[in-house]
Amino acid sequence: MTEATGTQPFQHSLYSVLVVDDDDALRGAIVWDLKRKGYQTFEAENGEVAFQKAQETKIDLVLTDIRMPICDGIQLLKRLKDRNTDLPVVMFLSGFSDLTPEEASDQGAEAVFTKPFERKSLLKAIECAILDRETRWKKSAAPTETLASATLTGHYQLSLSPHAEPQTLTFGRGGFFFPRPEGSPPLTAESEVELDLEIHSSVIDRIQGRGKVLWSRKIAQGEGQPSGAGIEILRLSQEAIAPLLKWIRATNPRAWIPRA
Repeated sequence: MTEATGTQPFQHSLYSVLVVDDDDALRGAIVWDLKRKGYQTFEAENGEVAFQKAQETKIDLVLTDIRMPICDGIQLLKRLKDRNTDLPVVMFLSGFSDLTPEEASDQGAEAVFTKPFERKSLLKAIECAILDRETRWKKSAAPTETLASATLTGHYQLSLSPHAEPQTLTFGRGGFFFPRPEGSPPLTAESEVELDLEIHSSVIDRIQGRGKVLWSRKIAQGEGQPSGAGIEILRLSQEAIAPLLKWIRATNPRAWIPRA
């Protein structure tokens, strides 16, 4: 991604990133990559130091590991979102993490990476997460070479409440939980889908655009965890952006993509 909109280039020097990791070598390598791009950078070796810096300094995005001493990434995510739900947080998970990507997204993380990760993919995710949602949802209007794996259609209600009834889209700040009847073909994680959803609400009557499947559950898992998928919105039709953003801002959900 090289543009913030169709005409204006993304200016990395306008944004600051706080990198949080107790691994000095990895933290230094990431900071070096970010500085090469032009970002203003800050560092912290644990969540406690990071939280203090986030209060004292203008930070546009926090990039944090999970497993750290004193205050880990899970605690840091909670404290940051308690203070400001709109501060983007990108997280690193290891194979021994106490948090799944699905849970991290539900708790507010804008993006999740599993170690090891590709640096180019990380830099792209950081740039995307920093953009405000209106710009993000408009910027992807250009044709894409990625074929959609499915088209999501149907008639739905809007909700912010977990354990919503069937035929309800439970929204977070960046997308929604899409219920799938058991026995229906599963949606594949990381695949892109077309959106053409009719909405019965006073807020918006149609959601058209494109999304990405962040995670998918083939069958119900545990009490109150129905089968379905977490769909991140990549782009929306012009008519849908303003009313949906207004509703999200008014309701201020913590989750990026809710689990149900």
